[in-house]
Amino acid sequence: MSVAQRFCVFVCLLTFTSLASLSAQTTSATITGTVRDPSGAAVPDAKITATNAETLVVTTTRSNKEGVYTVAQLREGPYLVTVQATGFSEAIATDVILVARDIRRLDIALQVGPIEDRVDVVGGATLIEAETARINDTRTADQLKTLPLNDRGVYAFLQMTPMMSPRNGSYSFAGSRTNQSQFTIDGTTMSDGVTENPIGPLANFVESFQEVKLDLANNSAEFPTLGQVTIISKSGTNAFNGSVFDYYQSPVMRSRDFFATARRAGIQHNIGLSAGGPVEVPGLYNGRNRTFWFGSGETFTGSAASAALNPTVPLEAWRRGDFSALGIPIRNPFTGEIYNDGRIPASAINPVSLRIQDRFYPLPNTGNTTVLRPSNYNETVPRDFSKPYYLTGRIDHNITDRDRVYARLTMHQSTNPVWEGNLPAFGQRNQFRQNKALTLSYTRILGPSLVNEVRYGHAYNNNPVAGPLNGPEVVNDLGLEGLAPNLPDIAGLYKVNFPGTGLTGLNQINWSNPGFLNRAHQVQEQLTYMRGTHTFKGGAEIRNTSYDEAIASGNLFGFADFTNRYTAVPGVAQSGHAYADFLFGVPTTAARAFPPITVERRRWTYDFFVQDDWKVTSRLTLRTIRWRSSILVPDRSSCQMAASRGSRRSCRSAT
Repeated sequence: MSVAQRFCVFVCLLTFTSLASLSAQTTSATITGTVRDPSGAAVPDAKITATNAETLVVTTTRSNKEGVYTVAQLREGPYLVTVQATGFSEAIATDVILVARDIRRLDIALQVGPIEDRVDVVGGATLIEAETARINDTRTADQLKTLPLNDRGVYAFLQMTPMMSPRNGSYSFAGSRTNQSQFTIDGTTMSDGVTENPIGPLANFVESFQEVKLDLANNSAEFPTLGQVTIISKSGTNAFNGSVFDYYQSPVMRSRDFFATARRAGIQHNIGLSAGGPVEVPGLYNGRNRTFWFGSGETFTGSAASAALNPTVPLEAWRRGDFSALGIPIRNPFTGEIYNDGRIPASAINPVSLRIQDRFYPLPNTGNTTVLRPSNYNETVPRDFSKPYYLTGRIDHNITDRDRVYARLTMHQSTNPVWEGNLPAFGQRNQFRQNKALTLSYTRILGPSLVNEVRYGHAYNNNPVAGPLNGPEVVNDLGLEGLAPNLPDIAGLYKVNFPGTGLTGLNQINWSNPGFLNRAHQVQEQLTYMRGTHTFKGGAEIRNTSYDEAIASGNLFGFADFTNRYTAVPGVAQSGHAYADFLFGVPTTAARAFPPITVERRRWTYDFFVQDDWKVTSRLTLRTIRWRSSILVPDRSSCQMAASRGSRRSCRSAT
């Protein structure tokens, strides 16, 4: 049975055994408080009803003998809260705005009178969360769209938050270190499970996001990290809502790059749409107040794009071995002969060097072409347009007043046809990235004081990359010898560097396939129990992470550094030249490598926690218990696993 199948079976078992003491990183909000009479005495057995103003979904509970109540597992959004008790007028709190993981305190003072009378209170949004000591920041979808940011992703917003700073592909939360943060969508991970860096493209488009919550410090025990970014997806409501948009760019709106001869060409459209509402099939099913759907899609399109190339290429005289304009002598490293006029005979130039410069280096075309200057070649070349797709679908269903489920699937794919090498002889990168994120959630209200939620999450990432040039073809065309045997038929290049000269070397991105192929499976569940003035939570998270990768060494098809080491005349400071060493074919350093190996890692993690929040008074809440334990099963590569079974070799060479 595969890992995915085992997880599905486990989810089903948890669903039907809802009393298991497991816990998840819930995204639901909570309303809690105390019901009192005009004298300040507790009112037991008062009926508290929280109604979502957008979906009309109703959640009810009752106050205990201390007058304390808690309405848990509420979806974010506006609520109408009513409180009813025998002998008292009905109290109604309107416009109670909840955000993800909000713990909203709402104390109710009932007035003596007939039930037909009512006392209205305006709830509003929480400015300061008084029930916890968390430091957090929340932004709604409208705020993300209207903030003066330079892109439509979440990451620009993160950098505007105090105590947040980017670091090594992720972020530092109030000084946190690596692996001390986690990114989630609807409570399940969108981190890679290895470094805990986010799977970036999953947060690059915001049309499907309802809100983003950022926790910087003092998280509750259910969260294993110091920093937490929680993204909440949009869901449907009783009203049909939709949007269509186009963010437009053109050359008229762009400035010219300093080294480019013209403005970057191409028109760009960031287009998308979204829609959501109740599920309705005329004559068959009316899902108002019960079943809701939402979907969105975003992409980029436009005219042909371009790349501005501005390399520093060798002068025409240098290509012929003529360094006389520099006034330096050149030494033949093979014969010891010194060319005082700085001219290398054509017969002494290495034929491989000639083939390299003829294939890859154009002649200078900018400024004084007889003197080496930075970016002495300029050309704007057309390239393909990078066209990502981002799709999200979600469905929510209220089976009964006590049973609720939802499912959300996000998919992303994109290409990245950047021009490699900054030279016209190269071409576009071949890169096709795919990402997925899935969340399944089931909530059951077992009673006024007991609520259970189980979740399954899956995250997927694969980012294979290949340069435009084929390694074996380059090797054969240039006539290179002495490389490792049995070179694979993959993208690659004989890489050349001229340190200290300013000349553009030969380089393209290293081949990788699979490219950080990452699969994460999670099972989470939350059990919340309220007794008296205490709220208990306890449970666990189980996660399986796989990580497969094969990366070719940058030296696979050869690498060489050229300085003036071998053409310099001993005892003469101003002599020799790095490009002269190249023409003779004598590198200062050279390297080769063997074919890449596919590494396949597997990891299991188990997290457990228990906590108790005690409402001592309406103004004081103590967290009397906070315990968390994490168990990490060490990585096992497929080679180790294969050896333990005595089976075939699993770490294989890429072919």
